[in-house]
Amino acid sequence: MLAVLGVLHTEAERCPKAVKAFQKAVEADPAMVDAWHNLGMCYDTMGQGDRAVAAYEKAVSVGTDPAESLYSL
Repeated sequence: MLAVLGVLHTEAERCPKAVKAFQKAVEADPAMVDAWHNLGMCYDTMGQGDRAVAAYEKAVSVGTDPAESLYSL
């Protein structure tokens, strides 16, 4: 549910709120690849490259199909 809320905030161009939702989502389920990837996208949009890379790398490390996150790196 938190990841869905993050997506809704992202689509409404409210990345700071989306980041909070995605952070809570990955705290609840650290293996949630999409939440890690989307968190990286939000950080990237907000100009926080180091945080974006860390989130993408986490998505790659927990995912079974890391192609999209690897591409984002």
